[in-house]
Amino acid sequence: VSVSMQGSTGSFSEQFHAIGEAWDGVVKLTVTSEPETIELINQFPVARACVLEVVGEAVSNAAKHSKSPAINIELKENQFDQLVISVWSDGRLSTQTTRKGYGSQMLDEVTSSWTLTNLKGRVYLRAVIQLAK
Repeated sequence: VSVSMQGSTGSFSEQFHAIGEAWDGVVKLTVTSEPETIELINQFPVARACVLEVVGEAVSNAAKHSKSPAINIELKENQFDQLVISVWSDGRLSTQTTRKGYGSQMLDEVTSSWTLTNLKGRVYLRAVIQLAK
């Protein structure tokens, strides 16, 4: 996270736009969030960096492995001053058991918790990040 924060003083929207541009022509990204939630993310630089790490990793994996033309992202604050990030795309998780890779290790480090599941023909990532300075 500290590496991602170096020189990343742009707003969530600006940095998310860069992720979208990187995958332009590969997948369509759709973000659903209340404007107040985006403002809240921008108030906490460490949380913003964590959110962008989670979103970037989720988009990268979904684009590479699911071949889905669309990835949906939802950002919501819960009653515990946490941000819940939900990312889903069409596809299925591999049934092969593999050791944890870079993405799983990163999610362990930047989130309070996370899960990756199959749900009705979609791959669904849910991650929780503490909103704090």
